[in-house]
Amino acid sequence: RSSLIEEWATIVHRGLSYCKSRYDIVWYKTLQSFVTNLITKCIDRVDCVAGSQTFTLISIIYHQ
Repeated sequence: RSSLIEEWATIVHRGLSYCKSRYDIVWYKTLQSFVTNLITKCIDRVDCVAGSQTFTLISIIYHQ
């Protein structure tokens, strides 16, 4: 499970860095708070389904 969380962290970090580099502060803050809340909930509940959905969603956002 920790490797999945590390993978999330890497992709989230890249996504946020990308937003920041484009000076899109509103999108950056929205994405940051959304992702932080979602991942925290998933980890708290050890919710693997929500976790994998979050991971997929972040991947889609990042690769656009």
